[in-house]
Amino acid sequence: MMKPAKGPADPLELLPLFQSGILIVEANGFPVLKLDSGERSLDLETQGIKECGIKLSKLIEVEGEAKGIRGLLSASESTAKRLSDDGWSLALYDKGSRILKMGRGVSRLTGHIEVNLLKLRSLLKNL
Repeated sequence: MMKPAKGPADPLELLPLFQSGILIVEANGFPVLKLDSGERSLDLETQGIKECGIKLSKLIEVEGEAKGIRGLLSASESTAKRLSDDGWSLALYDKGSRILKMGRGVSRLTGHIEVNLLKLRSLLKNL
């Protein structure tokens, strides 16, 4: 019997395991994430992520040759399409204000990615 090749874990593969319920994670009173299986949504809060000592750029592993913002955008597009195909949405918030949404419910014309341009500086700062 052949063992499967071990590679980096893919957090998106865990989403279908959540059949029902809501999972909320907080760090020192700051929300980090909320996973709602009924709504099929995953919400991340930058303040909580910072409180955990994690940088957003470490959560997003960019594969391929293009690095930096170009690689990040390319990886985000494929992630957004995959989320949409699976019926899930991911939203990123900064102090309760949505910065970015990807996946289900976002137009295919924009690559299933919606960015609040007024909060773009905040997104780049948090990367």
